[in-house]
Amino acid sequence: MNRRTITLALTIAILIVIGYKIFGPKTGPGHNDGGRDLQTKSAHFDPFVQIEFNNGDYGESNYQKHMENWLLVEKSIDDLVGRSITSSNYLDSLKIARFMLECYISDTYMQAFNLASKLSTDLYIAPPPTTTNPQLPLRFSTDFTTHSRKVVSEIIPMIAKNTQMGIPLWQTVIQLSMGVLSKDKCSNVDQITDAAIVQDDSSAFVLDPVVYAELTKCFRMQAIEHYQDDLLGEMNESVEGFASQLKYVSLLADDINDFFTLKELADSHFIASLKDSSLNLLYMEDIANSVAVLVFREILPLDEGRKILANTNFLFSELLLDLLISEASGQLEPIGSYNIPSLGEVTGIDNPILTPMLVIRLASYLEKSDHPLEASSLINSFWFHDANTFPPKTYWWFNNYPKFLIESYGLGRLDGGQLPLWVSAYYSISGSDNGLTAILELGKYYNMIVFPRTPATTAGSSN
Repeated sequence: MNRRTITLALTIAILIVIGYKIFGPKTGPGHNDGGRDLQTKSAHFDPFVQIEFNNGDYGESNYQKHMENWLLVEKSIDDLVGRSITSSNYLDSLKIARFMLECYISDTYMQAFNLASKLSTDLYIAPPPTTTNPQLPLRFSTDFTTHSRKVVSEIIPMIAKNTQMGIPLWQTVIQLSMGVLSKDKCSNVDQITDAAIVQDDSSAFVLDPVVYAELTKCFRMQAIEHYQDDLLGEMNESVEGFASQLKYVSLLADDINDFFTLKELADSHFIASLKDSSLNLLYMEDIANSVAVLVFREILPLDEGRKILANTNFLFSELLLDLLISEASGQLEPIGSYNIPSLGEVTGIDNPILTPMLVIRLASYLEKSDHPLEASSLINSFWFHDANTFPPKTYWWFNNYPKFLIESYGLGRLDGGQLPLWVSAYYSISGSDNGLTAILELGKYYNMIVFPRTPATTAGSSN
């Protein structure tokens, strides 16, 4: 199926949604909903336009400012509830958007945790093979703070050990965030930078990844709570409602205690929706993730999962599903088990959603299979050698662009020549989120230390 056909199918689907919003029941500002006037002094907005990714193909770029949009949606919900408007289609849409944004934020912070851990491991535990600084790893300085010393001597080594053992990222996040027992931690988002950067002086720059583990967990807990309280069994069938169902399936993947909830959710109607939606090319990335979860939890037979993804006519759908299942289980198949295509073979396929998804899953698999240089080369080629702008190519579509970029940065960090480009790309998404800004500062420090321009003595090291 060529790009024109895919684009046409997606455009028709989007027009149907827009048509419903224009000609369907009027629940936005200025319209009466159940006898209640929603017109207020504060401007209302379409939350789905706000959170969808636009790489500039349709005008001004939107880099999915998750935190900014989440705060805006929260404020809008509080405004409606504060005026006793507890039932409206517009409020329902806001609740779906809030749930989706909390999923996006949790996934993004998990990759922020992953990136911070990788950069810190390279600095203090195991220097990358491509470094030009013979003084790595950095040694303890007498000027290290107590918190910095704990991060460098206890937390980073534990994360590095888990990574080496192949423990899934989410399990490490849970291990480090045991103290987060409620969603209250999410309310401290304005203080993320101060909490994350534990030392920034001439002796060292140390960032505590635990901050991102805790935020990952609390936003996920909050998303699950909001889905169960606001959306589960309450939403009428809609495109956005189905999208939220797909996200909820992914949230239930990591905890075996959620098996029966997951099995109940994945009834025959839901499986039929997966098949129909894959034929229509809607929400392909979330469908692929949901299918992988259901196969991994042995709720959906592998052959059935393969058939669903085959509906997309994506040439490498079987490989993509295998990689997703492997990541969910934490069990890596030997590299010889897969017929791994070249980057040119993948990017030559006219699928704007599954193509970039397969590229990053291949790079992640290569890194975990002890081929980090090949992983770095693959992801850097995708981003910079085959693209003229950020993000790569105007026709790549991303479900969660900040997450994709941050994960890509962690995979591509071994090429010192590309690091300034990664910092530049990362900067484009970090302005509205203090937590992401903190890691940007770590990235700048990493560039200076791991790939110094001159063989000067490195701060924080000793001979």
